Amino acid sequence: MNPETKGFPKSKERRYDLDWLRVLLFGLLIYYHYELLAEPVLDFRGEGAKKVFFILSEWRLAALFMISGMGTSFAFRKRSWKAYLTERSRRLLIPFFFGIFFFQTLLHPEILRTTFSLPPLAARTGPLWFILSLFLYSLLFTPLFIYLRRRPDNWFIRLFRAMLSSPLLSLLLPALLLMLSGIVPLTEWFGSKSFFWYALLFAGAYMLILEKELYYSMLERLRWPVSLLLPLLVMLMLYFKSHESESFVLLPFLASNFCRALHTWSWCLFVFSWGAKLLNHQSNTLHYLNRSIYPVYIIHMYLNYGILYYLNRLGLNTGLSDYVIGPLLVFIGSLMVFEVMKRGRLTSIVFGIKALPQNSDGKTGFNSLSSLSAMRTCSWQLTEAVTLTALVLLVVLVYHFKSFFFGMIAGF
Repeated sequence: MNPETKGFPKSKERRYDLDWLRVLLFGLLIYYHYELLAEPVLDFRGEGAKKVFFILSEWRLAALFMISGMGTSFAFRKRSWKAYLTERSRRLLIPFFFGIFFFQTLLHPEILRTTFSLPPLAARTGPLWFILSLFLYSLLFTPLFIYLRRRPDNWFIRLFRAMLSSPLLSLLLPALLLMLSGIVPLTEWFGSKSFFWYALLFAGAYMLILEKELYYSMLERLRWPVSLLLPLLVMLMLYFKSHESESFVLLPFLASNFCRALHTWSWCLFVFSWGAKLLNHQSNTLHYLNRSIYPVYIIHMYLNYGILYYLNRLGLNTGLSDYVIGPLLVFIGSLMVFEVMKRGRLTSIVFGIKALPQNSDGKTGFNSLSSLSAMRTCSWQLTEAVTLTALVLLVVLVYHFKSFFFGMIAGF
């Protein structure tokens, strides 16, 4: 046994509800991005829809960072810290730099000079900021993870357990900490929300899985109270949004920020509590979609440009096309990219596609339809050549989509 993991619990139980929520929330994020880009070319967008998207923007990424923190907790317990960081670098850094140099630079060539400048990083890296953030959090919190593994009964963990044992503290204390993290200086480094805000959610979620029994017991007790509280918090959020003022007044400032933090945290509790109750089951569909997340996330924003351009050329930029047809085409197109890229070793690596479990002969599979032995029979070299050619064509296509889309926007 690795001395770094000795004595640490190694539960084999997989939380399929977290996998389902990851898939559903990434789907929601992709849908949100399409609607965000579509707004300049739409003939209409009702006030009701704008309010819905505003509420979604306040918690969807928070929940995704929490799921990533929880997944990190499961992964770290069965790996040494060196193996953990190696795996994170392969799954996150390689796709990030690939996306930066082969996709994002096509949209903003100046990014090569400004990618790592302050602030805001999100404006330089586009949707890839999320992947970079996950790597940075993994790197920055590794010393904390090591400490918690070596001292599983330290004073901080005992305080954390006491908080989870109290439903009221579990609801209010994290919201208070989120509020404080949201007003720390440099909050705009990574974009519209605080780098520290998401960092706290990531690290806090890691600790929740360390105390998994207490955490899921807390979710069970808070499921209905949070479900009843959320409508009130949504109304308060809309009220504060409609009464924003450029002048600074301390009490309204603190009240609105605490409301925002409590609203975000309550949505996370709502999603995770109902997910734990309804979604903790395995399926082949879940396995497939879970593998497709990184490539779909990396490519979806760039496919948006082409689909929006062609739908606008066809006059399909209102109603059903906006809310259903356009997003559906993006999902289908992104999955088609995944279907091609998962078949090559190199393309699997650069898109962060997780290899399939080992076959009976000890070889690792790289796609769902053929094993390595079948790939050898059909010529592995040919498979690599085809997938690499498809990748080059995809890069060219993204460049043209970008040119068409921004040319269309300039005409509005």
